[in-house]
Amino acid sequence: MSHTSGAGDFRVLVASSLTKLHPGAGRSPGVVDLPIIRDSLGYPYVLGTQVKGTLKSLLVRKLGCLKDDGKVNYDDACSCLYCLLGAEVGGDDVSALQVTDLYQLLIPAPSAEVGVVYVTSPTLLSYAVSILEATSLKDEAAALRSAAQLAGQGKAVASFKPSNGIMYLGLEKVEAEAKESDLKSTFKKLARYYKDLHPLYETMDPLGRILIVPEEEAVSIIESLLYRVTRVRLDRLTKTVGEGFLWTEEYLPWGTLLVGGIAETGFHSSHCSTCNIFKNKDPIGVLIELLKEAGVYDGEAIYLVIGGKESVGGGLVKLSIH
Repeated sequence: MSHTSGAGDFRVLVASSLTKLHPGAGRSPGVVDLPIIRDSLGYPYVLGTQVKGTLKSLLVRKLGCLKDDGKVNYDDACSCLYCLLGAEVGGDDVSALQVTDLYQLLIPAPSAEVGVVYVTSPTLLSYAVSILEATSLKDEAAALRSAAQLAGQGKAVASFKPSNGIMYLGLEKVEAEAKESDLKSTFKKLARYYKDLHPLYETMDPLGRILIVPEEEAVSIIESLLYRVTRVRLDRLTKTVGEGFLWTEEYLPWGTLLVGGIAETGFHSSHCSTCNIFKNKDPIGVLIELLKEAGVYDGEAIYLVIGGKESVGGGLVKLSIH
């Protein structure tokens, strides 16, 4: 679904990480050598430019926009691609589309009480509200706004009944109260946009396992849910770990649900004038046509490798446009 405002069309992107996800490049004074990127509040996120760049790389390959000899192909489909997502080499043309940063909306967490729960916070809900309000998904935005206002007073709220008002996320103790009907009705409005993005959401009903943690605890709880993997590379001659060959990487959990947006900028570069399918069509619609032409989008979802692990197949997400 879309909304036309000053700049143009704006639609929601909903994505789920099918593997653990490393959205770099962050900086950390601690023991993690390759941390994920965080905002000034401490929340991890995925840069919109990473998603946009991955979409462009995918289409460049699939549409043959870069020839084997390194020369750029400027046929109709490729001109459309350069119009939408920027020129392949050189030039200062502004692209017709921009992608916002993607923030977590629900993060899977282990719970001793009910198994997997889906964690969020008032701030993460508010970010999703800001994206949804820019589109025609007004009812969904209002529902999430109500959910964000439920959490407070130092207690988490849950779509299930925690035993004695206490539950554990890993080793983190959380006080929580049940708001079953409120949260289930809230997320039911949104679930149809993400329920098919990950098998985890089908087997572990997210409507019945949502936990909104209070803001003062949210960042530390999310930190406790991140994966940290130590990697080594052996020196082939000595069969020992060489200097600089030991490092630690950080990841968002697989099954994390992310929300962002894609918007028309209102700018049309010289490539747009040579894109035949661009005429009298909205830019996001043209992008969808290109994705279908390239055979990577069936109208339901796109599979993308993002997060700097493309060469080893990590960072796989399933993304849908609404």
